Amino acid sequence: MGRKASSPVQKWNYVLASGVSILAFACARGVPQPDFVTPFDVVAPDSILDYLGDLKFDRRDGASHEQRLLVGCPDRCRLGPQVLVQPERRSHNNSHDDLATGPGRIVARFINRDLKEGYSRLNLAPGDTVYWAVDKVRRVNDTLSLGRSLYISTKALRGGRDQRTKPWQLTIKEHRGQGKLSMSIAKWIFDTASSDTTGYEKREAPGGGLSEQQMIILSTAWGSCKKDACCK
Repeated sequence: MGRKASSPVQKWNYVLASGVSILAFACARGVPQPDFVTPFDVVAPDSILDYLGDLKFDRRDGASHEQRLLVGCPDRCRLGPQVLVQPERRSHNNSHDDLATGPGRIVARFINRDLKEGYSRLNLAPGDTVYWAVDKVRRVNDTLSLGRSLYISTKALRGGRDQRTKPWQLTIKEHRGQGKLSMSIAKWIFDTASSDTTGYEKREAPGGGLSEQQMIILSTAWGSCKKDACCK
């Protein structure tokens, strides 16, 4: 006995379901891997500029965040340049291995609206755009990973200034089993840090307590950089 022929509606439903599955699989991928295999701070500027064309940044309210950043703290805190942070649209789908090996990934960018004042903490010159790369990530325990942030100046890539990249310690709060982000997010937070007797800078994420001495107050970017985790 032969199989019953599928109706046009059944065929269309199958095609539609297959297309949705393919789209979902594509959207679940993280930020594209660069063509180079070495870290961003040792790659030729032209190679980085070419790679930037593969990235997509989220400009929507709720995904991105813009505000004036704190400078001069802790002695003379004041509001400094106005800076927009935008996440790469696929950063929340990066895997641990994406950020642990090779060049890592760019997870967000900072756009300095101020044409007169920079923000050295993020390697931002006046009117500059800086790309936030993450690499060398390693797990410390179930809730914490550490790695490296690299802040890459577009002005420097194009020869307009000297310091192309600036490294900074990266802290990742792991949230496995607590639900997954459905989109990439980047926010500014007021952060705190203190130095102990060895000079090691201790941090909490996000934010921090104000109970310790020798407190440093910073404007820090916080965002999704991989699956089930937030980075700063």
